[in-house]
Amino acid sequence: MAVSVFLDGETARRAADGLTGPTADRIEERLRAPDARFLLVDLDEVAVGLGHWGPAWISPEDHTPLPGVGHISSVFVRSAAWGRGVGRRIVRELLDDQRRCGLTRSQLFTHETNERAQGLYVSEGFSATGLRTSNPEGFPILQFARSL
Repeated sequence: MAVSVFLDGETARRAADGLTGPTADRIEERLRAPDARFLLVDLDEVAVGLGHWGPAWISPEDHTPLPGVGHISSVFVRSAAWGRGVGRRIVRELLDDQRRCGLTRSQLFTHETNERAQGLYVSEGFSATGLRTSNPEGFPILQFARSL
């Protein structure tokens, strides 16, 4: 079910940028991580959203956790549920979970072209840090962070 939500939401988002759809490998790897914390959101008993967070790392190469910092690595919403507050609900619930775990800061990356997601994150208190890098597929991504 989680993989299906990921594939639907990410395929639709990528299509808007003229890109091909993702593979399930990326989310399946996250689902298997021992420190993964997931949220599956449903509307009318249908899974429409997926969120995931884990510890923030020093760098992609150095997986030493950053003390007190959580990293939101997935917020996916089925395209049919876009505009219905599902993404906002996911972000808020992930942030609440990070607070319950005693964290004091949250960070995330999003595609440079994903203005819908950037607007959501800014409206939920995140600010762009100025860090611009690329994801494993080579697409430009921007980092956002906020205090909890």
